[in-house]
Amino acid sequence: THLEAAFHDMVGEALVVAGGSALVTAVALSLFVTGRVAQPVRRMLVATRRIAAGRYAERLQVDQSGDELAQLAASFNAMADALEQTERRRMALIGDVAHELRTPVATLEGYLEGLLDGVVAATPQTWAKLHGEAGRLRRLVDDLQELSRAEARQLALELHPVGPAAIVQTTLDRLRMQFDEKGLELHVDVRPDLPPVRADQGRAVQALTNLLSNALRYTPAPGRVVVAAMRKGDEVVFQVTDTGVGFPPEQARQLFE
Repeated sequence: THLEAAFHDMVGEALVVAGGSALVTAVALSLFVTGRVAQPVRRMLVATRRIAAGRYAERLQVDQSGDELAQLAASFNAMADALEQTERRRMALIGDVAHELRTPVATLEGYLEGLLDGVVAATPQTWAKLHGEAGRLRRLVDDLQELSRAEARQLALELHPVGPAAIVQTTLDRLRMQFDEKGLELHVDVRPDLPPVRADQGRAVQALTNLLSNALRYTPAPGRVVVAAMRKGDEVVFQVTDTGVGFPPEQARQLFE
């Protein structure tokens, strides 16, 4: 009887000790795991608030473990990087628009002040100059409206079959005189057997005009600009090559944004 009672007492004590140890271990592990999860989440919460306040350079340290929290941190950094680049482009756009608007506004203001003071004569040439600057302002406003519609993906496209040579020729008719005045060689390499493409001819001409205008602006004379159109698979590729200053390779991904 004494042995049986001692055995029961020892078993009871062992169960109490084991249960207490298991409880302490479980609490310690829970605190450890909770800390491992809560700490990155708290850092992410702080970084999110800073980005919401306009501090787009905020980044999280990415753990090399590759678990779900590390993947979440990497995705957060990618989102923050995209927001920062968007903000930089927005600021650059505001600066460019202000620069473009300043010239016609200053011209209009100068001529109007001259007319008011009697310094500038109200000749047909003066009114033509004012009309031209007003038209330039209107075109800038129209461009901003088109940009807004394009960002909202509401830009209407009139798609129909059109020959690649017609796109190139229309663009060259607009700019050939400027190339001649600057002394640049302008060569065309468009195969006559290219199939029609499904495109908005006006928008295609606008895009190609932008490329050629950049080539015209950044290619010093004497220089050479080549406009080519070639077939690659089921697509027709338009290519503009020049002997100008070029651009750093790391900016290639951002060029067409």
